[in-house]
Amino acid sequence: MASTVRIGVRICLPAVHVSGRQAARVLPGARRAYGTSRQPTMSRKVLPFASAAAAAASVAALFGLQGINCDAVSQDNQRRLEGPINDSDTMRLRMEAYIKEMQRRIVAEIERIDGKKFKVTEWERKEGGGGISMVLQEGNVWEKAGVGVSVIYGKLPKAAVEQMRNDRGKQLEVDGPTPFFVTGISCVMHPINPHAPTVHFNYRYFEIENEDGTPKMWWFGGGSDLTPSFLYEEDAIHFHQTLKDACDQHDKSYYPRFKKWCDDYFVIKHRNERRGIGGIFFDDVDDKSADELFHFVQSCLGSFLPSYIPIIERRKDMRHTQEQKDWQQIRRGRYVEFNLVNDRGTKFGLQTPGSRIESILMTLPLTARWEYMREPRSIEEAKLMEVLKNPRDWFPTWTGKVKYVGTGLFSLYMIYCIGFHYYMAVRTPPGGITEFARKSSLPTRSDDTRNLEEGLLETSDRNEYTQVCRKCHLPKPERTHHCSVCNACVLKFDHHCPWIHNCVGHYNHRYFLLFLTYVVVSATYFTIIGWKPFVLAIDFESPWPFPLPRAMPAFCILLAGAMDLALFGMLCWNYYLVLSGQTTVEYYENDYLRTARRNQGEIFFNPYNLGPIENLCEVFNVGEEYPWYNFLFPFPVPPRGNGKSWPKRSGDYYPLPTVGASSKRPTYQVQVPEDSDKDL
Repeated sequence: MASTVRIGVRICLPAVHVSGRQAARVLPGARRAYGTSRQPTMSRKVLPFASAAAAAASVAALFGLQGINCDAVSQDNQRRLEGPINDSDTMRLRMEAYIKEMQRRIVAEIERIDGKKFKVTEWERKEGGGGISMVLQEGNVWEKAGVGVSVIYGKLPKAAVEQMRNDRGKQLEVDGPTPFFVTGISCVMHPINPHAPTVHFNYRYFEIENEDGTPKMWWFGGGSDLTPSFLYEEDAIHFHQTLKDACDQHDKSYYPRFKKWCDDYFVIKHRNERRGIGGIFFDDVDDKSADELFHFVQSCLGSFLPSYIPIIERRKDMRHTQEQKDWQQIRRGRYVEFNLVNDRGTKFGLQTPGSRIESILMTLPLTARWEYMREPRSIEEAKLMEVLKNPRDWFPTWTGKVKYVGTGLFSLYMIYCIGFHYYMAVRTPPGGITEFARKSSLPTRSDDTRNLEEGLLETSDRNEYTQVCRKCHLPKPERTHHCSVCNACVLKFDHHCPWIHNCVGHYNHRYFLLFLTYVVVSATYFTIIGWKPFVLAIDFESPWPFPLPRAMPAFCILLAGAMDLALFGMLCWNYYLVLSGQTTVEYYENDYLRTARRNQGEIFFNPYNLGPIENLCEVFNVGEEYPWYNFLFPFPVPPRGNGKSWPKRSGDYYPLPTVGASSKRPTYQVQVPEDSDKDL
């Protein structure tokens, strides 16, 4: 701590101990601003210096500041007595008048919600200036709430000037004591309900003066931050959005810059965590004109009630458990740790002889708790700790916006793909010998021949296929099978699917596979993004922030997970059949033929298996007419071929090796059928 330099100066106050009437002359705006039915408590003697805005007043007191600038004090006192402050007055008086008016408004709104009155204490500093501290304790909504205003005049000794040069980079051209002025407003509110957050703000104006009272150097500082015990993202977004709107009115670079400053400042260094979820924080700001920055501070301070009151209205009456109350007390303990160990203003004030301790410690909660090795015990506690250790950007950057937009577009794409392919699988006929075979009711078998002779099947078609269906007596091309449900022969028949109330065959096989694929992808996606709400829904000890009943999202996510597992197995089976060049019916036929050939000493090969890639291209019609990515776009794509003849590999089956009696080495003999298109 820098050494204190005491310089004897002439004090312009008539006496060290003043009466209430004399105090009113020093701070006339205080009594006018709070002229209510109740009489404010006025200290009969001058109390030691302290600022409710700890940073502003503590810096002033840190270096043993003594004396006042007689010209500035006398001029300001005379102007206060003359009448209302306006835009033509000095920035000292304008800032002082504004923060006193905001103190009155904030206190009135808090009293309206809580139903209990603040205790008002007006205090004076013998070195110059004073303040008004308003504190509500053990109220109906707030455990403790304080709003303080300080107005300080004094002189900076040489040690303070040197520190400002070194620590703050201020180019001060004076070496000895120099007059200064600082005024600020500070507020901290600790609610009773653990679901309602603690809030803090502080705004100040600092001025180094010439001997005649004109400003030589000035700057603004302040900020506002939120400290919840349980994280509600809608509250955090609302709080930050209100601050962002206030900042954006003046400079769009302010919010991101001051938010990062806030995240970096309010750090409990010995625990490597933030005190809360942040807000904005700035100091030594003088990059614009004083009027512009004053209007900026007005916007920020004016946004306090809109940023905080809606949150407190939502949370103050929420039900809570004793465990949640204990967690709130743990977080209050962290709040105390930061203020006493890390906060510059509090430390400066406590280290300064003659400080008003009550005003400095007004920011501390009424109660707090420390437990040994206390770790988060619920999802909500862990969720808060994650944000305290890794601050979030509550408004997505362009990458975050792309993420949200991409998620929405992907969801719409999935919905459209599922609907399109389901519709096409239902409405597309799977393919039959004739349209007559697709009718819901067939004539008697004795009439089949007559109908065929009437032209429903051309003679060339009948002569081409040597097989005839034993049930519908129609020519039967290769890979065609009769569906007993539809009572018709279906080209490349796979199975009859009750989901689509249709057969899966040559013309709608592609649509059915893509429908199944998109359902599995969507169910997997929904399960992944929904597991956190699911865990929160089944944790009945944690608060439920959503309007829907807990059971509804839990049931939906369970259903999505179960459907995903079941359909994933079905999807894998169908793609195995596709890659191996088989349908469901052919799988069982080939299994039978494989066993029969094995008994005859031969190995069976599926003649329609052209290799995994070629089989896949054939089903999705990729390569010849359509590019490989055609299955990504939901539009009608016809299958490859007519479904009546199929390309086949040569050599349908081969003999197993046989070992001769006179030789240990096996001999091989290949048998290729004369008619490779023979129906097996």
